[in-house]
Amino acid sequence: MIVDVSHCSEPVGWDAMTYSEAPVIVSHSNAKALTYHDRAKTDELAAAIANQGGFFGVAVVPGFLTDESFVATLEQFVDHVVHLVNVMGIDHVGVGNDKCGTGPQTGTLIEFPEGMLEDRFGTFDWSGFRPEHRVHGEYRMEDYETVRDWPNITVKLAARGFNEEEIRKLLGLNYLRVFREIVG
Repeated sequence: MIVDVSHCSEPVGWDAMTYSEAPVIVSHSNAKALTYHDRAKTDELAAAIANQGGFFGVAVVPGFLTDESFVATLEQFVDHVVHLVNVMGIDHVGVGNDKCGTGPQTGTLIEFPEGMLEDRFGTFDWSGFRPEHRVHGEYRMEDYETVRDWPNITVKLAARGFNEEEIRKLLGLNYLRVFREIVG
């Protein structure tokens, strides 16, 4: 079983590392050193996860990447990637895409991109998220509206100096390494 501490508090993350016999992951969060969010992780926890052989996926979610405006960019996403690579090393960081659409615009439901999910899962209920989670309202990604914009991530990583091997790791190979180690 993969132990994912993305949705938990910092103390629970440390407890998970204490008791897990396998590497712990953060499938989708951000660096608290750059942007405060309840679910953000400190550099200390990120480094410990790397030392244990784990993985940290940076969330492509506007409210996790900025607390100064309602519009985030992939440049801010890459800032989190670069920061965590400096803390953890290139082998432990990647994309933690937790975003399948533009977020709730009106009401509490969002339609996912056509074909993304089976008909029975065509909407996501955003109730239960508090305003400080910054997933409601006007938050949006300037250059990443849906998963169809995934190539923009690759372009931004390359523009920031990551080479082809590093980009492949960030786009999925790092996660796959941990998945194979834990699940087989």
